[in-house]
Amino acid sequence: YQNYLNNLSSDLNISTRVHFLGNIQNIPEFLAELDIFILPTMEKGEGMGVALLEASACGKACIGTNVTGIRDIIINGETGILVPPSDSQALADSISALVASPEERKRLGTNARKRVEQNFSIEREVKAHEALYEELMGR
Repeated sequence: YQNYLNNLSSDLNISTRVHFLGNIQNIPEFLAELDIFILPTMEKGEGMGVALLEASACGKACIGTNVTGIRDIIINGETGILVPPSDSQALADSISALVASPEERKRLGTNARKRVEQNFSIEREVKAHEALYEELMGR
């Protein structure tokens, strides 16, 4: 996809404003520099959107597609924004709204971080797995 995307951005005359960074090594430092994290999955589902959890844990305002996995993480309007899959206008409108409102970005990011801490922490996941194993072993 890299060549296709580079060619497309050139054809659209946006190559000076769009950068395809490839493999990012230091995720926390990278996420710290973002104002908005966007995960526009076009498929029916994302599985567990680990990148979305990481961005949310860093307190970033997130926009994602309303598909399985992503909607398990984002509560629309509370911890981020959900847009319909393949709806480029809804995605653009959501991006524009967040770019124009630092207060809303902060509110969504703060709520997203709290949600990750409460519902997706490693400690919580370990306890849930332990409870499941105990139940399966009949204890």
